[in-house]
Amino acid sequence: MSLKGSSLVLKKGTSAGGTTIAAARTISLNLNGETVDVTSADDVNRWRQLLPGAGTKSMSVSFSGVLKDVATHNQLILDWNAQTADAYGVVIGTLGTWDGNFIVTNVEQSGEYNGELQFTVSLESASEPTYAAVA
Repeated sequence: MSLKGSSLVLKKGTSAGGTTIAAARTISLNLNGETVDVTSADDVNRWRQLLPGAGTKSMSVSFSGVLKDVATHNQLILDWNAQTADAYGVVIGTLGTWDGNFIVTNVEQSGEYNGELQFTVSLESASEPTYAAVA
């Protein structure tokens, strides 16, 4: 099974009840887990030993496309300027949703003379996001 990129949606608020910012032309989710290395000279053949359950987890969301309207643009700029954690949701077609508090860390705007204004927005998790698979 494959999904179309147009089935990826970024929302302000929750994925179920939030306001759609836009259907993405490109959206990227990056789940990261840092590890804690506890290797010592006493470990067999000095193979790396990792401490289970330790480290830092994070989620990054990068959205590229055309924003829904002027109000959406203005809200993203205000969120970026405030640098506060706000609720955002990501809908991944028929696979599932991610909801959590994110900080807008980057807003890029570009456009051609006779084309639409393009946006790239980056969000970083500010707490633990939740994933809900579609049943």
